[in-house]
Amino acid sequence: MEVLWLLVGMALGSSFTLAIAGRFPQGAKPSENNTAEFVDPAQNFDRLEQQLQTLQHWHDAHHRQLNALNDSLNEKLNSPSASSASALQSDFTSTEPADPEPNPFASEVGLDYAPLNQHLGLGQWVEADRMTRDLLAAAMGMPANGAIAPEDWQRLPITDLRTVDNLWRYWSGDRFGFAAQAQVWHAAGGNYEQFCVSVEWRNGDEWIYREDLDGDRSAPVGHWPAIAWGARSCYGNGAGVASQTMAGLMERAIAVLLTESLC
Repeated sequence: MEVLWLLVGMALGSSFTLAIAGRFPQGAKPSENNTAEFVDPAQNFDRLEQQLQTLQHWHDAHHRQLNALNDSLNEKLNSPSASSASALQSDFTSTEPADPEPNPFASEVGLDYAPLNQHLGLGQWVEADRMTRDLLAAAMGMPANGAIAPEDWQRLPITDLRTVDNLWRYWSGDRFGFAAQAQVWHAAGGNYEQFCVSVEWRNGDEWIYREDLDGDRSAPVGHWPAIAWGARSCYGNGAGVASQTMAGLMERAIAVLLTESLC
């Protein structure tokens, strides 16, 4: 029996990953239900319930795979012509293991992105925007209220940048996030004023105040997050003007998120 479990462990050692609440396939497109506006508490509850069901299906599928492998191994061990332990090990390790499921909350510095996922899943864009700035500042080793300089974005871990962008993209149907903003920035030729008009951070000749940002999913593509500026979109946050800070963020986002698509 010890040989049985030893062989199962060796065969499955790299095939399974830890189940994470609120997971989604990286890069997957949300369904119509995922992109619906979250305004009814009952709908919010239903959406989170669907996440739990998805996790349960994923968990059950892995158990079925483990049980099937265990049954097959038992048949080989109990057959009259059972091979040696080394031969059985070769049988069960010859198949290339499946790639592990990606971790949707991956962080190079140990940050917890589950609370951000919850705010985004409930359509709480303003709260998610504030949390995004705090998390990315922490990822760069800065205090939550610290002033972010344009060059600081180069210290942002790639894994954390991708995780935050994936969460924003998933819950907004690809409308919000750094990849969406980088596309608008690229289309504007890196002109900050033109970019701000496109994402409605500027209304004509008037710069928008943070409290006037649109708080729902109908906002223009690239409207969220707005972490590169302070109280007003023309103001910096203490380490440079907003246009410089945004340029630094977009340079990083284009290099990490859009390099292949813009080539």
